[in-house]
Amino acid sequence: MKFNEFAHSTHQITLDEVDMSPGALGAFFRTPAAQAMKAGFEMEMIVPDMAEGGDTAEPELDYSNNPRAYDIEDILEFFSETLNARASMALSNRLENDYMEFIDDVVNSEFDKNDRGEDAVREMARNDDMSEDDIESMINNKNGRWDHYYDEVIEQIREDSISEIGFVDFLRRSQINTMSDVCTDYNLDWPLWTTPEESNDKINDLSQLSKEISSVVGMKVFYSDDYHSVPRGEDNWVLEPDGSIKAEPREGEAGLELVSPPMNISKAIEMITKTFSWAKDYGCRTDRSTGFHMGVSLPSQSTKDLDWVKLTLFLGDQHVLEKFSRSAQTYAVSSLSLLQKTAASSATLDVAAAMDAMRKGLTKLAAQEIGAPTGGKYVSVHVKENYVEFRSAGGDYLDKEQEITLTLMRYVRAMAIASDPNAYKKEYATKLYKLMSSQSKDVNNNSIELFVKYSTGIIDKQTLKQAISSGRWSRFGKAAKADADLDKQV
Repeated sequence: MKFNEFAHSTHQITLDEVDMSPGALGAFFRTPAAQAMKAGFEMEMIVPDMAEGGDTAEPELDYSNNPRAYDIEDILEFFSETLNARASMALSNRLENDYMEFIDDVVNSEFDKNDRGEDAVREMARNDDMSEDDIESMINNKNGRWDHYYDEVIEQIREDSISEIGFVDFLRRSQINTMSDVCTDYNLDWPLWTTPEESNDKINDLSQLSKEISSVVGMKVFYSDDYHSVPRGEDNWVLEPDGSIKAEPREGEAGLELVSPPMNISKAIEMITKTFSWAKDYGCRTDRSTGFHMGVSLPSQSTKDLDWVKLTLFLGDQHVLEKFSRSAQTYAVSSLSLLQKTAASSATLDVAAAMDAMRKGLTKLAAQEIGAPTGGKYVSVHVKENYVEFRSAGGDYLDKEQEITLTLMRYVRAMAIASDPNAYKKEYATKLYKLMSSQSKDVNNNSIELFVKYSTGIIDKQTLKQAISSGRWSRFGKAAKADADLDKQV
């Protein structure tokens, strides 16, 4: 079901507000429209037993260079620094013997498969003019010329197998793909080492912590000691430090950010439950410095047609900020407050500028007020190219799993509405009218209302022009000029 189809089929609300109660959100959440979206989250937290300083860094094995294994020669070359001449020869012989034993198993299997071997023996015996009775006696009793024929058939199958199954096939069928697999299976010493850079505020045990979280989420967790140095992926999580979190290094704490990949909405909620449970069991804590950012994407994976103003008005952004005590947060400035400031400034616009603002849903003015592109990400609703980041939730949130889940549902609901220009059109017009009139002391309310109705499709261009020409839009100048400006804009 498409978003506009869903909006029309469930449009039962006649008041100014869309029902965002838990029951209504849950009902929408179960629809195909909601399940077609994807969501991810960034979980900022303060993790215990992670920081120390001043110790001398110890060398550690380096598995960052782990090439694939293809033949005996490149295996011996890779491990040459850990093998003397005798050990190298022994490893070569072991690999060769294992390969031939593998071939022998294949040969015996092929000989027995569908009586292939015995049929070949029969054919050779017939070519030597042996009678059928003698052939059957030879096969059943394994006497006479059986050994001769058997050896010839086995040798032929062996030649065929070796030509078809190379050494690399033996490795792959033995689950040996990389040099680390060779190292494990043949009990070798890994040849590559690295010495981590020393730092007075080095975060330790990220490797072990990432493995533990990986076992919880069931996916790979990549980690780094540097902020935003690990690329995000569709099939992995990211664990890294975040300097904006107010941890206490002297107490062994570290401020870390756990970032999920985008996933099905239901899967995202499942992961919220799992990661919250893990974090509390591990002793993590959250406070005013920690955020819980959620990203939601439409099925189209594009936000070019998303109405930012509509999203902000229907979201209840200020409600979410207040629920998580984030109203004064520098890193989550209310998008609604920015929108209200923009609306207030529009009172001084002339006809063309006002029309342009209304026709574009105030997006351009809002972006200027936010200061995009610098600093623009620190707003509660941050529209990116292929998803929207919501930064309203956070604070001391670990004991608010239910509120977090309902907030994600709220975001999904608002995204569906904001992506469909036909959804809640009258409610949108009413919200825009209230926004503009409440923020503008000198604005002719009748004129603003006409603008709102036209921009949201309630009245057409001709009706708007007639209203302007009749003098009901006197604040913006002469009717002739307004009419000319209107022709340029619509």
